[in-house]
Amino acid sequence: SEENDLGIKGGIQVKWREEDCIQCGVCVKACRSGAITHADGKITVEESKCNFCGRCVKACPTEAWDTVHGYIVSFGGLFGNSIHKGEPVIPFIADKEKLLKVCDATVQFFAEHANAGERFQFTLERVGREKFEEKIWEAYNG
Repeated sequence: SEENDLGIKGGIQVKWREEDCIQCGVCVKACRSGAITHADGKITVEESKCNFCGRCVKACPTEAWDTVHGYIVSFGGLFGNSIHKGEPVIPFIADKEKLLKVCDATVQFFAEHANAGERFQFTLERVGREKFEEKIWEAYNG
């Protein structure tokens, strides 16, 4: 999805429940982003490092995680002669209606600002990603 002008993929937002955890460390081994650590007999979750993959939940033998299924949206990806990984503006979108508002705002921004035949990433570079991000947050919060 990161290689598309507007890419959407599924994600799982997790919240660790300490009271249900047996401190086995299986989630630490399953986490590829380094968001979960086990030191001094205690699990620690650094939410800012989470990539919403859900591997910790799937690995946990005691189901010590609450989950919310949602979407990860990336903008400005390119594949081919110019390669660019699309980047999220909002880390995780749990609500389908908000997802649709963000997608509509993206298409509207592109329609208003793109030159003929221009890929979205080049529109973002030319117009300014900050201006685009402002519109996305407006759509998400509005």
